[in-house]
Amino acid sequence: MTPVLRGCVFAPEERPVSEQVEENFGFAEMRLVSFTDLYAGKIMAALDRQHPRGLFDVRDLLTHEGISDDLRKAFIVYPISHDSPIAAVLGRGQHDIAEEFRRNFQGMIAETLTLEELLEARRALVDRIVGEMPTAHREFLVSFKVGMPDWDKLGVPGAPELPAVKWKQLNLDKLGPVDKVCD
Repeated sequence: MTPVLRGCVFAPEERPVSEQVEENFGFAEMRLVSFTDLYAGKIMAALDRQHPRGLFDVRDLLTHEGISDDLRKAFIVYPISHDSPIAAVLGRGQHDIAEEFRRNFQGMIAETLTLEELLEARRALVDRIVGEMPTAHREFLVSFKVGMPDWDKLGVPGAPELPAVKWKQLNLDKLGPVDKVCD
């Protein structure tokens, strides 16, 4: 994740290293992007690129932590700061990832995981993020797309000032009304 391009939706957090790292190298603490920013980016990557690694991370998120309100809010910032049209990211067709799974993922993790389990994680992600999107977020996305964002519906203070959000707004402002609907 690159906070320089997009900016951080939530404040970074001070986090200690894991117990295993501390045992081997000693204690350390560092500033990291928030859990919500990290996983909002992983969700975006899983929807956009649909790489098995991203789907693996999302599968674990859905199994353990789930989609919190803050994570959902952070995620909404990602399509409004992405190069692709918002609808393309949220409604992207399902890529055939079988070859990518076989060549670049299978055997890379300690547990046994099938392609079908990753495909199920992708379906579950789309259901949770797109299918269960709150009405306020749907209305916000439409308002953003037509050039009159209702930031209160998103509920993320500071989102209008994020660099990539400003960039996307500038690009949308260049489009005519018909093009905005198609974006």
